[in-house]
Amino acid sequence: MKDNSLMEVKGGIKPKSCLKNACTRSPTNQAPGDAGVRILLMKKSLLIAIFLLYSGFVNAEVLDFEFMDNSGRTFRSTMLLAQLEQRYNYRYENMSILLIETPSLSDGNYLRQNEILKSLGHGEAEELQLMYVTSCWTEEYLHGYHTSIKTAESLAGTNKGFRLTLIDVNGKSYFRKSSPISLETLRKVLKEKRK
Repeated sequence: MKDNSLMEVKGGIKPKSCLKNACTRSPTNQAPGDAGVRILLMKKSLLIAIFLLYSGFVNAEVLDFEFMDNSGRTFRSTMLLAQLEQRYNYRYENMSILLIETPSLSDGNYLRQNEILKSLGHGEAEELQLMYVTSCWTEEYLHGYHTSIKTAESLAGTNKGFRLTLIDVNGKSYFRKSSPISLETLRKVLKEKRK
């Protein structure tokens, strides 16, 4: 019968039965398969990290910025829920901002993204509670929701390329991508956010 009581040894606490089999341990006092398991776990962790990096999911960063609509009404990303509730007397808890940062209004990625969003249509965008905000640091965009050039420069920071960020009604970012997003992916991300 095995003695499974625990005993403190160098490297932690082990069952006494392990000590009896010490001669089958490697020089580092590990079971022969421990190194292989550890390598597999490290590979799995690395793959998960790579997936998260390239999938677009980001750590929640609060983006506090002002934007306006085409009539000049201003909104604040961190106060959007309260502003929309006050204006429309409806609580848009699932509203998301799709912040479209672009170096130019003629940028290829920006133009492709606009075509994708046009195919979404106003009705589905409203159903998804999705608001698009264009942020261009080289020229003023005056249609729909947009930031000023100064705000766009501030948001871009050291990033000088096209970038998409999904932001909740409290200003927390939850998805980022440096290329256009397909409708399928956009719907999937918005659906995941609501779970």
